[in-house]
Amino acid sequence: MRKIKIILVIKDDLNRRPPILSVCEHLSSIPEIELGIVAVTMNQATRDRFEHSGVEVFLTGVPHKLPVPGKLEKLRIWRHFRRMALSYIKRSNPDYLWLGSADAAMALGESELSNYRYVLQVQELYDLPQHERYRKALSHLMPGAMKVVVPEEGRAHIFRAWFNLRETPEILPNKPSYHPRQSKMAVKSEEIQTILDSLPDNAKLILYQGIMGRERNLEPLLEAVESLGAPWYFAVQCHNEYARELEPYKSRYRNFIHIPYLPAPDHLSVTSHAYIGAVTYEHHSLNTEFCAPNKIWEYSGFGLPMIGSDVLGLKYTIERSGCGVCLNFSSISSGEIKDILLKIDADYDKLRNNAEKFFNSCNNFETVKKICAELGAE
Repeated sequence: MRKIKIILVIKDDLNRRPPILSVCEHLSSIPEIELGIVAVTMNQATRDRFEHSGVEVFLTGVPHKLPVPGKLEKLRIWRHFRRMALSYIKRSNPDYLWLGSADAAMALGESELSNYRYVLQVQELYDLPQHERYRKALSHLMPGAMKVVVPEEGRAHIFRAWFNLRETPEILPNKPSYHPRQSKMAVKSEEIQTILDSLPDNAKLILYQGIMGRERNLEPLLEAVESLGAPWYFAVQCHNEYARELEPYKSRYRNFIHIPYLPAPDHLSVTSHAYIGAVTYEHHSLNTEFCAPNKIWEYSGFGLPMIGSDVLGLKYTIERSGCGVCLNFSSISSGEIKDILLKIDADYDKLRNNAEKFFNSCNNFETVKKICAELGAE
């Protein structure tokens, strides 16, 4: 493979996009790749780590906010990112761009991207009516990509059919490049460590981590854990912007815990204290039906059995691999969930072994290396 220069572009805080952070880690580990990263921001520890390994990091930042937020403010942010990112890209003269999201590609624009060879990585399916703008943009951007990368097989075939692609997109599951795989780790946050230390030694902590929203209904699980009582607890680790959504849970359930946000990959130290991992999605879109959550890889790296919704993306991963149970939360009672949790508890060692096998079944580094080798052969 010849030496090639790749600039990965993500229109976001890189630490809030663990799958793209993992791609950066993989690319930086390939000797033949000279890597640059364009992001809105990233934490200092992540920046130091990349720059120490020879990666050039360019952060666009955000413009000062207008007194009155709204569409005009969003437009300013997009234009600022576009201007800053393109100025760096043009100075750097890369062989390839690796666009880490549809937003990044759309911000740069089809006209500018026509001047470059690029890989387009798309994490979401964008199948709801409000996503029409994304689908229209992707219908132009995907056929022009050297490679399209998605996190799950169903999405790969849907995109090929929607956008008449010559090849099925590459599949890169949302498995983290770094995983400590060590239980009961020390946590860098004193506040969070105090919360975890307050739990009894025999605590059986069910953990949900990630974003909140209407497709993430935790109520049935919380009711089941409440009826089990100690030593069972339910915790949510999420970004602080969702804290208000968790207030009703705090007042209603005695065994509920909110764990403040830690940026990736430090959040895994919290995951290491869990007993079971929770993954929930509602059946309201193809995007949730063919879900590809980071969580299942983060949980399985610690050998955590999982309990999740019966969407296809989870049935084809955690249930098919024998490392968890998928339920129809809209029709099952909290009493039935309680019995299932006790069954998981009884079969824990078997489920734990299967979770570890599931984690080991995926090698994203080899996939990224293969993509780069094909790019290098162009």
